[in-house]
Amino acid sequence: MASKSEKPLKEFMNKFQKDVALFQKDLTKIQKQIKKEGDDILKKMKDVAKKTQYEKHLGDIEKKIEKKLKEFEPKINKFVTDLNKSANKAGIDLTDIEKSIRSNLKSARASLQKSTKKAKSAVKKATKKKTAAKKTTAKKATATKSPAKKTTSKKAATKKTTSKKA
Repeated sequence: MASKSEKPLKEFMNKFQKDVALFQKDLTKIQKQIKKEGDDILKKMKDVAKKTQYEKHLGDIEKKIEKKLKEFEPKINKFVTDLNKSANKAGIDLTDIEKSIRSNLKSARASLQKSTKKAKSAVKKATKKKTAAKKTTAKKATATKSPAKKTTSKKAATKKTTSKKA
């Protein structure tokens, strides 16, 4: 009778040990996943902290620039008025020159934007073609590698036979 009761007990213990082993495996997987997620969250938090610190410094820089502009603005205005006065004395109309320069600048910016858009699209197309070409050459290279190994073994075999003859 004792042997009959020991058999179910051993089965239970074996099953229990297997369950514990599975539980430990699952637990280690979960621990690894939690650690990975924690590292990701920590990285994101550091990025956010850097951004806020950057924004803080950016605000300080903007304030300093505004201060400097306020210092230079009266000097610049005085220079422009003096320049206009001297140009008027010489018979030159600076407003017409300024208008023509501004219109040329607008057209130059527009053409520059068009050309950059074309260049960007050309670069995208070229990179797509390069990646496609790399993929096809990689496939071809893997397909041709196995015959290349055979030829090297044939070369080695011929070298052995030639060395034996000598």
